[in-house]
Amino acid sequence: MAADTPDARRSPRVANAPPGLALGAARGRENVQQTLFTRALAPRPLPASRMPSPPPKRRRGPFHPLTMRPNAVHGLLGNGAPIPQQTMPAGPRNIMHDIGLLPIASPSVDPADAIRQAPPPPLVGQQPDAHPFQPFDSITPSHVLGLGTTSFYSVKYIPQAQQELIAIAVVDCIEQIENSRTASDDLNRDRALKALQILPVLFTRLPPDSQTNHARVIALRTQQWVDGNFALLIADYLSDCALPASDRPVGNNTASSRDRDERTARRAVHLMEEGSLSRARREMTSNGLHDHSDPNVLAALASKHPQTRKPIDSTFLADPNFPRIKIDPDILMTAIRELDHLAAPGTSPWNNTFLLAISQVISFKTPRAKQIILSLTRYGELFVNGDLPSWLYYLATAVRNVSLKKPDGGLRPIGMGCSLRRVLTKAVLHEGVNRKIATVVGPQQVAVGVKSGISMSVFGATIHLGDDPEATTIKADVQNAFGSIERSAVVEVLTEMEDPELRALARLACCLLSPASPITIGPVGARVLAPCNSVIGLQQGSNEGMPFFALPLHVRVIKKITRLPNPPLVSSIADDINLSGKATAVFAAFPQLTSLLLSELGLTVQPTKSAYATHPNAAIAAGALTPPVPLGQREQLPASTALPALGIVHGGVPIGDDVFIRLHLDDVWKKVEADARRIHNTLRDHPQHRHQMLTLSTQHTIDYWLQHVHPDHTLEIAQRMDALITELSNDIAGIDIDAVPLGPERKQLPMRLGGLGLRARVQLRNAAYASTVAKVIPLLAPSLNNAGQTVPGYYATPHITQLIGAGSFDNGSYNLGPFLASGCAVAKGAYAAWAELQARVAPTGSLTPASGPLAQPFSSMGAGIQKLQHAITAQTEESEHKCLNDRIEAMPRPRSREAIVYRAVDEYSRAFLTVLPGGKQTNMCSAEFRECYVRYIAGKSPACAPFEGQQLNVSLRGGPLDAYGDIAVAAAWTGNQESIFRHDPIVQTLASAIKDVGGYAVAEDSAFFSSVLPPAAIAAAQAQAALTGQTHRLRVITPDVVVRVDPARGRLQLIEVKTIAFCPSYYTDNNAALPPGVARRAKPLEAEYLRKARAQDRVFGLALPGPHLNGPNASIGPIEAKLNTVKPIRGIVIGAFGEVSADTHSLVKEIAAQGGRKMYALMGVSPMEAAARIKKQLIDTIGTIAARGHAQLLLARLSALAPIAAQRGNTTNSNQQIISLNALARAHYRRSIGTRGGAQASAAD
Repeated sequence: MAADTPDARRSPRVANAPPGLALGAARGRENVQQTLFTRALAPRPLPASRMPSPPPKRRRGPFHPLTMRPNAVHGLLGNGAPIPQQTMPAGPRNIMHDIGLLPIASPSVDPADAIRQAPPPPLVGQQPDAHPFQPFDSITPSHVLGLGTTSFYSVKYIPQAQQELIAIAVVDCIEQIENSRTASDDLNRDRALKALQILPVLFTRLPPDSQTNHARVIALRTQQWVDGNFALLIADYLSDCALPASDRPVGNNTASSRDRDERTARRAVHLMEEGSLSRARREMTSNGLHDHSDPNVLAALASKHPQTRKPIDSTFLADPNFPRIKIDPDILMTAIRELDHLAAPGTSPWNNTFLLAISQVISFKTPRAKQIILSLTRYGELFVNGDLPSWLYYLATAVRNVSLKKPDGGLRPIGMGCSLRRVLTKAVLHEGVNRKIATVVGPQQVAVGVKSGISMSVFGATIHLGDDPEATTIKADVQNAFGSIERSAVVEVLTEMEDPELRALARLACCLLSPASPITIGPVGARVLAPCNSVIGLQQGSNEGMPFFALPLHVRVIKKITRLPNPPLVSSIADDINLSGKATAVFAAFPQLTSLLLSELGLTVQPTKSAYATHPNAAIAAGALTPPVPLGQREQLPASTALPALGIVHGGVPIGDDVFIRLHLDDVWKKVEADARRIHNTLRDHPQHRHQMLTLSTQHTIDYWLQHVHPDHTLEIAQRMDALITELSNDIAGIDIDAVPLGPERKQLPMRLGGLGLRARVQLRNAAYASTVAKVIPLLAPSLNNAGQTVPGYYATPHITQLIGAGSFDNGSYNLGPFLASGCAVAKGAYAAWAELQARVAPTGSLTPASGPLAQPFSSMGAGIQKLQHAITAQTEESEHKCLNDRIEAMPRPRSREAIVYRAVDEYSRAFLTVLPGGKQTNMCSAEFRECYVRYIAGKSPACAPFEGQQLNVSLRGGPLDAYGDIAVAAAWTGNQESIFRHDPIVQTLASAIKDVGGYAVAEDSAFFSSVLPPAAIAAAQAQAALTGQTHRLRVITPDVVVRVDPARGRLQLIEVKTIAFCPSYYTDNNAALPPGVARRAKPLEAEYLRKARAQDRVFGLALPGPHLNGPNASIGPIEAKLNTVKPIRGIVIGAFGEVSADTHSLVKEIAAQGGRKMYALMGVSPMEAAARIKKQLIDTIGTIAARGHAQLLLARLSALAPIAAQRGNTTNSNQQIISLNALARAHYRRSIGTRGGAQASAAD
């Protein structure tokens, strides 16, 4: 029997570890065991309050620091099912899952990745003068890669107090790395690098006991770092790693279909509440993930990652004169601030949440913490220039693979890398660098640094095939282009760049592409190594992927094609390569393209999947030749279609005959409709979320084709979309919106104009197509800039150049006249769309409007206008809004309810439509949201429909229940429901918001007026009231809120909150001078207050009555005098439709300004931007509370008629809806300090 020594127990793979990784790898398990043994015998020298908890019980709940069982069975993947050894795909190595073991690439892959063993380090505490970072010798590659027992969930929010300390810890590590490099101390450099790699999980991993306070645990860990107690910090971490498998359950795939659907709905709702509608959409429309325990899946994954490649020449790195990469700290800061905190982490412990937390420099107080961005910049320059050891790049380039299911059942591997690496490469490949790359690869390549590049390529191909009688185009299909390109070609091409900044990128390419990077698979807690490495090709989704692909493709292939004796025009969207021109040139160039791609880049063109298309007149000429690829056409046609459908799909857009385009758009619609209904059904129990998806995502899904396909072809798909939008919106509302007077018009208007924002796609298609044509056409043909230099066109065939007209866009000029005169089908379509748009907004008797973008003739369509489609849409919507207002103005008084509602609603009324659901303030149950939705458009209440006409037994304003529920809301009931649901939440919200911004606020301050009353007067009044029985007259005025918004410059003010219902007193539209609603209630508010104060003075004998009953007293009493010190009274009036009074607008603006001055540092933005965000949050919260409160009150009162508690939801338990602006400030970095535009394009990511 062999001796049981560390060397004997060491895996043979450790003998080949990369330099530096073997530090502790060989004895990783022994160190863990000894630490646990030592801790069991000798308790830590810590106070009792910091003693570790007892062994944790089995955890329950959503957050589990999952891990794989130690000593896992060879081949164990995913859900724990062992795979027979003979079914494993062939690969360069076996899979080992034990702690401290590494994925090793075959030496034949790249000698630069050779792995050696370092001497085992001494045990912790063995040397009296040990380096402080010596405890990090115990950290192994498993901990960095998240394999097996080393994977943990991280907290979603790092407390503000700890962010600064963690930032200092990062600065400490980077400083130690730099000092060790200066001293040529490789051992301590590697220790500091290990510390930096593992730092996030040391601090932010969730504790084993799910009941433990996360903030307290993070505070304890950061204090250990501050105290220099690294040994204890590492021991705690390794102790968590070594927990038994029973305490770290691994997820399984045995859930039922119903459970999976409910889990999908919960996940989608969570993502939407975090502001990421695009992620929520992908969650609901995804085909799911492949199971990595399936041998066929592993074989398919291995086929996507070839394991052989050409050697990479890195000798240029030894040249001291070779350019170096510089990182701008401001660009790095911007890259960090733009991170998405919802993005899934890769293999590294570094994640976006951690980076966002440590970068809040503006809120840090200590100078050392404020150095974090500069420190990361210095570390980043070491990283991107290849100055760090090779083992670090081996780990930094590791990816976590998720295998998505394609619609046809195929596998699409998605790789997620290290967040720190991603942000550093993004800072290197910033916009300026991408523009330089675009000048190199353009105009043939439109996927890098070119705005509207895909649109230019699509319209160029459309015009070429549709109007050039000699046109032929081949679309080349390259197999697995990104995953198969030779990495050596990328490095070689970069070393040959003339621009020093681009040539310096060879350093980054060499250090990122040299390693045979490990791939991990499986869920968190059971993550293992894939049977293949990332050896060749570029990683999908990486920042450097597209530039590093486009440059060698252009230099080694496309440039050579353009230099052929009879060259075709080449237009490429990433790896989609089109050859256009005459058939003879195109057919002759295709074999050259195939040969160059294979010899220069190792890429294979699939001729059977490639296709060619021709102009109808060129088909005969092309038919006389031998085409190298099949003719583009649909192989399967409907039985009713007799003609062949000829064409190709370029950039997702069909280009060909009418039948081909129609059938392709039919396929597009089937996918769009299926996804829309799937989303709608998944969110069946969440109408608030359904509305968000409908307005911000679903209705936009066909916009791309509306922009790029002729309006005549998109009419049918636009009509289908409008019908689907109507169906889904009616289902959300529970009524037919089009049956409501003014409903169809309001449905299509934007929310800012009192509509629902569900724009008709039939009308939008003209603006979408015309604006895209105006943007693209000037860029297709060559032109001269103001300096007289030639700007190349992006689809400059001789025919297209002739169609556009020489000089049409030279020297800043803009003339689409020659293009229209050419008779081109695209020009005719754009002209017809423009004319129809002009007619929509033109006054009666005119063909064009007098002003606005649509006043321009077609020849100057869009000249000098940024975002033309937005400008056109805004003009047409304003025109429709004016027409609707004119109709209402012409109505006889009193006007209809629908007209009154449309005139009354404001930005607070519609806040519930736009606010992100989540939290007490904004989440509604289904019945509540439906009531708010229908009331906003003046529809009849769905909840009242079953009870319409029933008698209400109430004390005042009783009567049969009406269809809108107005009687029920306005009636006087016992139980103080009006205050509970409508009044008190607004009072508490305003008081809480003012306190949060540093102001003074007291709600229901009964002492404000009573403090001025003499005790003798109170006693006398009480005695008099006892005799008369009118004790209610002794109740002193109690203001709703006493405030001073700005303590430094403001004064005390009284806020009086009033809520009104739809009743004749306030909403009869018979007075043109005083509009109905909140203004009518707010106007007499101060007079009422003054009358009450005078009456109180008389009651307490402090003033004598004046000559008039309701006029001034004979003298001013103390209560009236106190009131005079705080006038004018600010009247916060909440209307029946969520609208608010003018004082509400001014008060919210004042609170936001004060909050911006106080909280901008906490939010990490400028005071002006902070004020704007606080104002938006206050509007959303107050508006949603107002709308929801009305619905809650109605539903609560309807419960007196019938038991509908299930329909009401939890309305009676939702009266404490208090906003916290401090929570808002903290939420901004959790939501990546982004905007909701990202949700559409974010909340659509």
